[in-house]
Amino acid sequence: MKFKVAPEKEALLEISSVFPPKYPVHSIPQAEIEFVKGDFGSYSTQIIRTDSWAIGWLHFSIKKEVILYPTTDTGMVALYCTLNGRIPCVLQGFGELVLENRKYSFYYIPPLIHNEARFVPGEYEAVYISFGDDFLAECAEEDLIKLKDLYQRKVEQVQNGEVFPPFNITDRELENFDMIRYHKLSGTKMKLHLASRINDLLVNYFSILETGKDPAQEEKNAAVQTVSRYITLHLGDSLINPVLEKIAGMNVNSLEKEFKKVFLVPLQQYVEDSRMEEAKRQLMQTGLPIADIATSVGYSDPNYFATVFRKKCRMSPTQYRNTHK
Repeated sequence: MKFKVAPEKEALLEISSVFPPKYPVHSIPQAEIEFVKGDFGSYSTQIIRTDSWAIGWLHFSIKKEVILYPTTDTGMVALYCTLNGRIPCVLQGFGELVLENRKYSFYYIPPLIHNEARFVPGEYEAVYISFGDDFLAECAEEDLIKLKDLYQRKVEQVQNGEVFPPFNITDRELENFDMIRYHKLSGTKMKLHLASRINDLLVNYFSILETGKDPAQEEKNAAVQTVSRYITLHLGDSLINPVLEKIAGMNVNSLEKEFKKVFLVPLQQYVEDSRMEEAKRQLMQTGLPIADIATSVGYSDPNYFATVFRKKCRMSPTQYRNTHK
C-alpha cells in the first residue's frame, strides 16, 4: 500500500530508502524502508514481505493539515491496526469511516483508486498485515469462513471497499505488535516468528467477531467488579478516586465511565450509597453507638455522617434506628 499526495505536491516530495539521522522511529530488521518528506511533514513505511503476507509499519509526523491518498495496485485484504491517532477516511465504494485510536479491523481496499486519509497536525502510528490469495483461500475454506467475502472481492478485484467491525486493541495484541517490531531474527526463523504473531492476531480478531465478546471490554468490566468488591470490603477506608483508579488499573476518567455503564450511577455516588446501606444495616441489627457506625463506614465526623444520612434517608440515624427496631 502506498500513500500519495495531491498531484501539485508530488514535485515537492523528498523520497528516500533510509531514515534521516536521529529519526525517532525504530528500524525494523529486514524491512524495506520508504521515507517521504513534504511541506506537510513526513511519513514512513517499513514493509516485510513473504508470498503469504506482508507487514507494513506506518508512521506519520504531520505539521499541517493534509489529505493523503492510500492506494494499492491490486485489491488488498488487510488487518489494519491504529496504534496512535485518529484518522477520518473515505474508502471508495464504502464511504466515510474513522480509523479510531487503539482499534483494529479487516478491510478490503479496491485497486488503483485513491482513497482519502485526512490528517491534522500530530504523530500517528499504525500497522497493517495484508494477505496473499493462497493464504486467504486456505483460511476461507477452513475455520475463518468469514474471510471468504473479502477473499472473493480480492479475486474479482471489486471496486467497492468493505470493512469488518473494529475491535479494541488489548494488551495481548500490543504484545504481538511489539514482538513484530522488536524482533532480532532473520531468514526462516524471522518468517516463522512473524507468522506465529500474525496467526495469533487472526485468532483473536475472529474469536471476537464470532462470539461477539470483546476481551478488552470484558477486562474493563472485570476491573469495575473488582472495584465494587473493594468498596464493599473497605467502607471505612478512604475511597477517593485516586485510590480506586489504582485498584482498577485504569485512569479515573475511564473508571468513572466504565463504572457508570455497569452500575448506572456515578462512582462516588455508589460509594456513598454503599456506605449508607451498611450504616442502615448496623442501625437495625446492632446497638453500636452512632459515632462508631459513622467511623465504620468512612465518616470521621459523626455530625457530617448524620447530615449525609438525613439527606439520603429523610430522617436522622437515631430516628431510623427507632423506626426499624
